[in-house]
Amino acid sequence: MEPPRDERVPDAAEQESAEQLPLIELETLLTRRPSRRKRLAHVALMLGVVALAAVALRGVILPPGLSANIPAPPQVPITLLSNVNFGTVTINGTRLNKPPPLTISIPVKGTTIITLNAPPFRPSTCRFTNLTAPLADPIHCAFDYEHLTPNTSSATSGGFVVGIYLMPDNLPADQQSQALAAMSLPLGATQQTMVHPGEYIATSYRYEDQIISQRATVPLLARASFEPSQLPGPPSGPNCGAGICPWGVYLSQATALDLHAWSLFFTEALHWQISDTAGVVRADVSIPSTDIIGVLLTEDTAAGWQIAQLNTIYGTLRDTICQAGVAMLRFRLSGNVTVLHDQGVEGCELRGQVNGVGVGRYIWRFGVLLAADAQAHAYQPDLPLAPAAEIAAVGA
Repeated sequence: MEPPRDERVPDAAEQESAEQLPLIELETLLTRRPSRRKRLAHVALMLGVVALAAVALRGVILPPGLSANIPAPPQVPITLLSNVNFGTVTINGTRLNKPPPLTISIPVKGTTIITLNAPPFRPSTCRFTNLTAPLADPIHCAFDYEHLTPNTSSATSGGFVVGIYLMPDNLPADQQSQALAAMSLPLGATQQTMVHPGEYIATSYRYEDQIISQRATVPLLARASFEPSQLPGPPSGPNCGAGICPWGVYLSQATALDLHAWSLFFTEALHWQISDTAGVVRADVSIPSTDIIGVLLTEDTAAGWQIAQLNTIYGTLRDTICQAGVAMLRFRLSGNVTVLHDQGVEGCELRGQVNGVGVGRYIWRFGVLLAADAQAHAYQPDLPLAPAAEIAAVGA
């Protein structure tokens, strides 16, 4: 049985209220632009739907643990070298079980981080990006490009060399000083003499031939010695224009003897230290020469670093004070230099020639070049004129 229908007839008041409601045509309602709040709500709703769909489809398109099917960058085999024969190597977080030299593979594109940890040296880390070494540190981190395929950015198999090198600045300060002293020992003993008031002394050195000097006002003690240069000098190896550079020669011999070894070569420098009678240092100047010395050091737990082998690569092992002046004047003149008188630590007298023509006489003393006559002063006007006492001191 059907329920009774509501057949109530609206009263007059209800009919009057309904007649007063505004009438809106359907076409107007459909074309009316929604409010800004409604539009934002619609956009947010659509974004939420898209996000939920992405989450739902992720497990179907990319199962957990898998990434998109993007091919890994090509690898290139390289030889990893160092100037020590011990330590551990870590490449992108993976530790290897052998010290250099090693053959490894690194990606052609992207960054490869290599760390060498060889106590007592501090760890050295190099970042190689797209087969290039960091420009800020070409001495500790090196990359050899010689075997790159010509006219292309692709790499050939083999031939690439990456260097992770350890230098004196990787050592603690006390061991660094001890190692430098060991390298200086074969270069000769310290010599000393007195500087009299009015004589010139070097106070600072700038690259190549720029020496700043002043005249002494009180008696001073001058000490001269030879040591590995700590200043930039002539370029003496791949990627190395510093005074001390990495070298890999002789390491195989030390490895065969089961010794921890460290290989370097360095530019020899003349070091002047000048102090007053109270021991206060008035000048401390190191002047690089053109002599290049190769050295192999071995680690002794009790005595520190010891010289195991030393070899002259260029020039002489035991330079003389006068020879340093000859090299300095030859560079300035771009000509020939003859030694007229050599008085050792007291200095020497030199004659210069350019294209076979004499350009005057010069004095090299206490790290300073002086013009010994008017002709020399006219040719090199920036050089001070030598006092008569200094000319006499070298036997001129």
